[in-house]
Amino acid sequence: MAVTGWTWRDGILWLGAFLVAVWVYLAVARAGATVPVVVARHDLQAYQKIQPSDLQVAPWPKAARHPSFFSEPGELWGRYLLQDVAAGQPLWPLHVGGLHQRSALAAAIPDGHVAFAIPLDDERWAPRLQAGDRVDLIFIYGKGGELSFARTLLQGLTVLQAGERSTVVALTPWDAERVAFALATGRVLVTLEGYGEPPDPSFGVDGHTLFFGGREEEADVP
Repeated sequence: MAVTGWTWRDGILWLGAFLVAVWVYLAVARAGATVPVVVARHDLQAYQKIQPSDLQVAPWPKAARHPSFFSEPGELWGRYLLQDVAAGQPLWPLHVGGLHQRSALAAAIPDGHVAFAIPLDDERWAPRLQAGDRVDLIFIYGKGGELSFARTLLQGLTVLQAGERSTVVALTPWDAERVAFALATGRVLVTLEGYGEPPDPSFGVDGHTLFFGGREEEADVP
């Protein structure tokens, strides 16, 4: 039986079949490829702090992976959830406080603290303060009379949010009551701490000690 030779049409058909086979192989390979994604190990409730035991890394189809998915669980430890997350569901930035501009301010408040807005008498402070800065509060009572004085009320407060007319700081409930009373009876000014050691507390200043720098040992100098 004679074997006929291939024509150019046979070659084209063979090449086409080969290319189709390669395309199918690559498509199947891509569909089967996976990447690591952080998912909830069990059902998680909103406003709870994320613990290492709450998360796990699971293989996720590469073609279905969103760029916002997390791949490292450590990025999420200690943060707070803003909404419920079902077991096996990947976590997004919008699920977690502090990772997106729409995150709730409440997620940044330390345990045992509340957020308190301090009015800024000088609005030129607004563009200079940033979240994470540490500030002190000075209480000023009176307007120059015998009972007038100024004294540092609180030190080392963490700025949670800085606005145009106020700055939000983290306070304990007791300190929040003190600041509320100070605002109702006098003025409260905000000063910014540097990155070095915090300043030593002063003894305050009144009309008598104004020109002695507020130092108690100099206040008795005639």
